[in-house]
Amino acid sequence: MNFWFFIFLSILQGATEFLPVSSSGHLAIFQNLLKTFKEPPIFFDLTLHLATLFSILIYYRKKIKSYLNFNSILFLFVGTLGTGIVAFPLKEIAKEAFSSIFAVSCFLFLTGIILFFASGVKEGNKKLDLKTAFLIGLFQGFAVFPGLSRSGTTISLGLFLGLPSAVACEFSFILSIPAIAGANFLEFLNEKNIPFISIKYLLIPFITAFLVGLIFLHFTNKIFIERKLKPFSIYCIIISVLIFGALTYGKYL
Repeated sequence: MNFWFFIFLSILQGATEFLPVSSSGHLAIFQNLLKTFKEPPIFFDLTLHLATLFSILIYYRKKIKSYLNFNSILFLFVGTLGTGIVAFPLKEIAKEAFSSIFAVSCFLFLTGIILFFASGVKEGNKKLDLKTAFLIGLFQGFAVFPGLSRSGTTISLGLFLGLPSAVACEFSFILSIPAIAGANFLEFLNEKNIPFISIKYLLIPFITAFLVGLIFLHFTNKIFIERKLKPFSIYCIIISVLIFGALTYGKYL
């Protein structure tokens, strides 16, 4: 892969990591539909995830400070526990789903349906509690499946459970910090052969993904707070239907 394709992947990661359209789903689509597409080196993939993790840390730096108390840390612990309970047993199944364009399209369709119903939920005023934190964590665990948007499912669940939009977004993204960091650390430990990559192919894509991530993180917060979710719902459903159509005619089988 050439340098500009690495930049393209950086922009794709920075945008779709936060938009409710599933970054892993889009990567899986590229892998399955574009036969010449090769999965990026693991170290490059980890670099992009680190970049978007930094986007969250910078964007929510003031809110993160307010989470440095017993109750908030307990909420994050319980939520992360819920994520682990679901994600670890499903990890291998999720890996297999990456090679199934049908599975990806099904999860994208489900994401679209969730967003559609979330767009009509009235603004809540419920305070975050342990039960809500645990349930949101559980749903975050299911986002190991490509096509099932992490932000889309967790924030939507927060809205369904009566959390104010701003609180649902805030908790969802802060809860993703230990999940993203932990998942990528484990992936790094499990990788035996990490190829050398030029600093040019890491530093510039890192900065690109970081900056794009900041922009789209702000945009995602805005669309959830204003409930402008239907365009993303329609997008996910259309993409999934197009894939279903392609599979039906056997073009990509």
